[in-house]
Amino acid sequence: MSPTKESTVLGNLIHTTELLESPLIEGNHALVREYSRIYLGVLNDYDLITSKLLRGTLVDFDDCRALAEGRHGDLDLDRLAERFKETASRSAGEGRLLKNLEIFLTELLAPLKRVPKTALVVPCG
Repeated sequence: MSPTKESTVLGNLIHTTELLESPLIEGNHALVREYSRIYLGVLNDYDLITSKLLRGTLVDFDDCRALAEGRHGDLDLDRLAERFKETASRSAGEGRLLKNLEIFLTELLAPLKRVPKTALVVPCG
């Protein structure tokens, strides 16, 4: 089913990403808040950025940049690149998806002077 103009405007579409590991495993999520019988958690930064870059809309790129800037240098960009590449390798559109990573690292993070050299090496074949 193709997205309609109305569904795009309303924001009722969701993109699914097969993560490398379950977000329920310790270290793959972060606690937001815990109630008596509810644990509210979110994906770790690396899986969150990966899933947003795989989707690749302008809003997703903006969200990824805001998250990276908000971490004030604590985000390991080499780890992010490796995780992204491994996740993208499981997709038929791997080449297109790797371009999203390159755009994010060069155009969006270059002003932060934090683009890792190893992250831009795209595997052949």
